[in-house]
Amino acid sequence: MYAAPSLSDPNFARSVVLMVQHTQMVNGDAAEPELWTPGGGADGVPGALGLTLNRGSGARVADVLAEAEDLNAETVACRVDAELFHGGPCEGPLMVLHGGVANPARDETRVLEGVTFSSDRDAIRPVLAGAVRPARFFAGYAGWGPGQLEVELESGAWVVGTLEAEMLFDPGVDLWARLLGGGGVLDGVNPEILPKDPSHN
Repeated sequence: MYAAPSLSDPNFARSVVLMVQHTQMVNGDAAEPELWTPGGGADGVPGALGLTLNRGSGARVADVLAEAEDLNAETVACRVDAELFHGGPCEGPLMVLHGGVANPARDETRVLEGVTFSSDRDAIRPVLAGAVRPARFFAGYAGWGPGQLEVELESGAWVVGTLEAEMLFDPGVDLWARLLGGGGVLDGVNPEILPKDPSHN
C-alpha cells in the first residue's frame, strides 16, 4: 500500500509499505494461531505489520552489523554492500526481504511472488553472506494494532496497490511516484509536481 498525498504523518508521508502480516480478527480475537513476534518469541502480535520500502537510512548494513549485540561481525559474515532501510517507527530486529525461496523451517514468509520476508537470525545469515540475492535490509517496522489499519484505510490515508519484485529490488525506481501515477489515485498526474503538503496547492 502507499500513502495518499494527503497523509502528512512524517513517519509515512509519501511512503510505500509492503504488508507482511495483517491479522484477521474474529469477534475481537486473532483468527490466525501463528503470529509474528518482533524480536522472536512464542507470543504473536495481532494487528498489521509492514515494512516501509522507500526510507533509506544512509547507513550501510555492514557498519550497523558490526555494532549490533545479537547479530555482529564476529558471529555473522557480512559480504553485502547494501544500505539499511528504515522499515518503520517501531523497534525490531534486523529484517530482510530477499529473492530466495522461502523455507518454512527457517520461519520465513513469502509475501509476494519472488519476495520472501525473514527476521530469523539463522535464515538471515546466508543473505548477509551474499548467497541469496537480491535483498533489502531493514531496521524497524510499521505496526498497527487490531483494527487500526482498517480505520486508516477507510479514512483514505492509504491506497492499496500492487507491487512486483522487480520494482521492489530496483534502487532506481521511485516507488511512491510509480504507484501513485500508475493507475493510482492521481493516474496521469506527474507526482513530481505535487507539493509536499497538498493543502498548500
